[in-house]
Amino acid sequence: MALRVNAMTVDVEDYFQVSAFEPYISRKQWDQLPHRVERNTNRILDLFAATRRQSDFFTLGWVAERYPDLVRRLVTEGHELASHGYVLISARLSKRRRSSAKM
Repeated sequence: MALRVNAMTVDVEDYFQVSAFEPYISRKQWDQLPHRVERNTNRILDLFAATRRQSDFFTLGWVAERYPDLVRRLVTEGHELASHGYVLISARLSKRRRSSAKM
């Protein structure tokens, strides 16, 4: 039987940080909103530990700064840590900013 290889990545960000909420929730509000990222990421890590699986975790700097123990757990348990940058910036918004800078 052939060896089955699966790849999985996890985005470590909170519900209010996705680009769909950009028009409704400003970054200035993020610290005042209920945070779910630590609890939910720990639940995923527990599932991975129970099944002896590892993954790549793309973490926002904003999250890492507020939850350093979570980042330490990711690394300690052998997962690959990567960065999305400090905050998410939608491609549409980023393109608009680059266009404005050229003018």
